[in-house]
Amino acid sequence: NDLYTEPYNWPFRYLPLSALYFIPFYLMGFDFGFIVFNLINLILNILICIFLYKIINLVRGKDHETDEKRVVLYICLYMISLPQIFNY
Repeated sequence: NDLYTEPYNWPFRYLPLSALYFIPFYLMGFDFGFIVFNLINLILNILICIFLYKIINLVRGKDHETDEKRVVLYICLYMISLPQIFNY
């Protein structure tokens, strides 16, 4: 097995698929790519929060809680845990 020996020519044997998402932003340059990346993430997060709100309201029965505190908690948990995705 030549995977860990010196003559092995392919250095990127563990290229994550998520790296493909960042290539267009790299090609835009650091300044413009950074702004576009964050704007796209902001728009996606707003849309996901809207969808979460609608899904939670559909799943929650009429006899369940009437206030929105639990919905806000779920959306906050999503927003807190989202940056951890980029660690993997």
